Amino acid sequence: MKVIKQNGISASEVLSAFFSLIEEEPDIDGEISVQKMRELRREERKYVASGGDGSARDLAKSYHRRMLTGVGMVENSTLPKNLVFFSATLPAHEVAEMACGVACESGRLLEIQELLAQYEWNDASNDVEGSCLEQEGEMVLNRISDTILTHVLRSYGHDDFVSCYEGNRSAYHRRCEIGRNLIVSQGSRNAVESSVA
Repeated sequence: MKVIKQNGISASEVLSAFFSLIEEEPDIDGEISVQKMRELRREERKYVASGGDGSARDLAKSYHRRMLTGVGMVENSTLPKNLVFFSATLPAHEVAEMACGVACESGRLLEIQELLAQYEWNDASNDVEGSCLEQEGEMVLNRISDTILTHVLRSYGHDDFVSCYEGNRSAYHRRCEIGRNLIVSQGSRNAVESSVA
């Protein structure tokens, strides 16, 4: 897995900027009003309309705005609960995925990728060892993803989502899937915009 660069911006720089925002932004602990959600959405639409151009901090702010909007949706939205659940957690999943990509650039995960690539080219390779390496890599990535996801969700006050994730992962994923399907079926822009209009 190669680290994704969005608009030429290093994922590790985006992550660093995002986690700095979590530490320095006072809005995370406060209530997000409908008016604040509207402001956040306007800022996000402006950022998206510009093509997402800018610095790592600009992209990190986009994730931050989306997480804050999710907080406001949980507090104020009249949309179906699973749709809100999915919308509020999606940016955290994206940040966790980005962290996994960065982790694959060095250390044991890079070593595992290189060994697996060698096994693909060598027909005489040991399938058992390759399988063990794949399992090890998957286990490490899952730990990274779980750690980042739960940290981000907790940072934005979504302790109940974290409890669901840690206590009943299948229910958590089911809620995400139902919410995703609702967005697809209702049209995300129309559904989200009408929730705070």
